[in-house]
Amino acid sequence: MRNLLNRIVPIFMIITLLFITITGCSTQNTSANLEYYNKIDEVVSTYHDKGQFTGAVLVSKDGEVVYKKGFGTVEQKDLKIKNKPDTKFLLYSCTKQFTAMLTLQLVEKGKLNLEDKVTDILEYIPEGDFNRDLGKITVYNLLTNTSGLSDYYRMIFSKLASKAFTSEEILNMLSKCKYSITFEPGTKYSYSNTNFYLLGLIIEEITGKTYSEALEENICKPLGMNNTGYTEKNIDFINFPFVHMENLYSAGGIYSTVEDLHLWDLALYNDKLLSKEYRKIMFEPFRDNYACGWAIEKNQINGENKTHTYHSGAPTIGMRKAYIVRTLEDKICVVILSNSGRIPTNMHNDIYNILYDIKIDEKNE
Repeated sequence: MRNLLNRIVPIFMIITLLFITITGCSTQNTSANLEYYNKIDEVVSTYHDKGQFTGAVLVSKDGEVVYKKGFGTVEQKDLKIKNKPDTKFLLYSCTKQFTAMLTLQLVEKGKLNLEDKVTDILEYIPEGDFNRDLGKITVYNLLTNTSGLSDYYRMIFSKLASKAFTSEEILNMLSKCKYSITFEPGTKYSYSNTNFYLLGLIIEEITGKTYSEALEENICKPLGMNNTGYTEKNIDFINFPFVHMENLYSAGGIYSTVEDLHLWDLALYNDKLLSKEYRKIMFEPFRDNYACGWAIEKNQINGENKTHTYHSGAPTIGMRKAYIVRTLEDKICVVILSNSGRIPTNMHNDIYNILYDIKIDEKNE
């Protein structure tokens, strides 16, 4: 009887692996990963079945993918196309981590300094109160959301789809604010898309290339992220409502897939894009646990200290459509991209509970 069971279990595992491969999930051939896949799939499928989620999910542990799958469809013109792991989604504010990377690459190359003032780089900004206030703000203040600048995105939100604003128009709007900055730069944290919009202009000014070209040459191409990018053109194959991309720019205009974001996650552990010295700067929190394009949280799981880096992306408050969370000690990454109303608040927590609480039957290992 025992010999018979020993024959049945491997056959069952082979069939299960074939099923997972066909449905688009590439995993290591281990019983642990099979359990991760099944349990995570049950959780995400429940959210989908309740009408709370459509999109794509990828989960990796120890740098290996244990789950990836698409749910639901996206309507493109007259077609309904199934969401898959290679479906493109707009990242919204998850764009900021890429803008931070491009900025820190310039710092590492000696083309930029973290203490450089904005007006020392963007010399074309007209004289006035706005220019004077920008003269107090450093590149590091922009990276860490500690500039005190008003948020341009709130000013143009109602016109995102109806008008493409130029950078001159954005800067002009900011210059007309009653208060250019709401506190002394560096003394407080206040989330503002303006910070990363200005970083995009700085990247273009220093490199002499467009933001799209800088992204492609310095991140996407080296990592093989072939389904990631930024374009000023409004393209209809990406899974998001119509919006003028210029309005989101380097604060929220990148699109990607869960598969490409796995490549991005892996690169953040090595020197391929940025050295260890500058990666430490990227993930070192400054004010209110915000680092350079990433939020940082430290806690304990099962009695062990864990460091999480994460960011969400949304077209407006409460409508999260992109979420990336990484746990450094265990090389865990959960990527959730959605084209539904919003990503359920507890979905990533449910996935984390599985990753840390799953029990493996030793007889099947």
